[in-house]
Amino acid sequence: MKIIIIAGGEGKRWNNYKGIRKHFAVINGERLVDRTIRLFKDVAEDKILFFTKKGSFVDGVTNAFNMRPLQQKYDDIEKIAITRPFWNENGKTLLLLGDVYFTDEGADIIKNLAVKDWFQYGRLGRSNIKWKHPSNENFALSFYPEHFDLILNSMDKSVKLLKEGKIRHNKMAQLYRIMCGKDGVDADYRQLPQENLGHFVEINDATDDIDYPEDYEDFIKYFERNNK
Repeated sequence: MKIIIIAGGEGKRWNNYKGIRKHFAVINGERLVDRTIRLFKDVAEDKILFFTKKGSFVDGVTNAFNMRPLQQKYDDIEKIAITRPFWNENGKTLLLLGDVYFTDEGADIIKNLAVKDWFQYGRLGRSNIKWKHPSNENFALSFYPEHFDLILNSMDKSVKLLKEGKIRHNKMAQLYRIMCGKDGVDADYRQLPQENLGHFVEINDATDDIDYPEDYEDFIKYFERNNK
C-alpha cells in the first residue's frame, strides 16, 4: 500500500497557532504527524510520503513539497490533485489528511479494509463523543489504479459545478458525491447527516480533524478528562 499524508494546505484557520503548522501540534505527548506515521507505517510498502510545503521536513518518511500549486484550477481539492504523480500504479493508494488525529481503532478500520474498491473514510454527521458543531468530516481516501480516471474526472466535474454555482464548496464531501454518480445541484450536500451512498466507511470515535486552535484546545481537554 502506498501511503501519502497530505499536509500542504495554507492552514489559514489554524493561523500559525503556537508558532507551528497544525500537523506538528502535540497531543498526548506526540506530534500529530508522528502519530499518523506510527499508526500506518506497518502497512506501507515503502516509506510513507509526507506531502507538504517547504519548511515542514519530517524524519523517517519521504518528504515531497508542493512546488506547483494548482489552486486556480482545483480550489479546495488541490490537496488531492497535487498528489497524482505519487499514486500507486500497481496497487492500493491511501491518502491521509495530515490534520487528523487517528485513534488506534480508527486506524485499524482503515488498514484492515480488504475490499478492492475505492472508499472514503470519515463521519457523516455529529460525533458521538465530541464537542464540535454538527458536521460531517473526511479523514482519508483509498483507491486502486482502476479508479484513477474516476477520481480525476470527478475532480474536474467538481470544479465545473463550483464555477456554475451548483455546489457551494469544492471539498472532499462534494467529491465523494460526484464519485458516487451525483451531478448538478445534487452533487452538493445540504443536510446532515450526509448520505451514505456506498463507498463510505464511517469512523465515529475520537478520530477527528483540527481546523482551529479551539479544536486543538478541546482535544487537550478531552484527553485530560479521559486519561484520569
